[in-house]
Amino acid sequence: DISPELNPVVADFYHNTVGPYWDGERRHIDLAYREIPFPFQEVNVPGFSMRVSWTRGQFMGYLSSWSSVQHYMRQRLSSPLPPLEKQVARYWPDKEVKQVRFPIFMRVGQV
Repeated sequence: DISPELNPVVADFYHNTVGPYWDGERRHIDLAYREIPFPFQEVNVPGFSMRVSWTRGQFMGYLSSWSSVQHYMRQRLSSPLPPLEKQVARYWPDKEVKQVRFPIFMRVGQV
């Protein structure tokens, strides 16, 4: 989660551009681990997230580490990042620092 302008751009990249290149296990994260059998009485916990302060370059570096981006590059022999960076740059000037929020998923059980 970055900003109202950038969230749909990044979501489209995540789901459509590199979506087919994610490992199958990625679905566990996309579904917040809800489909994994859980043999304990589940305890409700508040939502957690982590925030980082990044420049656009740092954010693009993070995206380059995604396994789906790496799979895309190996299979297509090109990077999906330059077109995305052009879109992102419209809303994120080069040296500007933005807060990027990452949700943290967990399931807590009582034994």
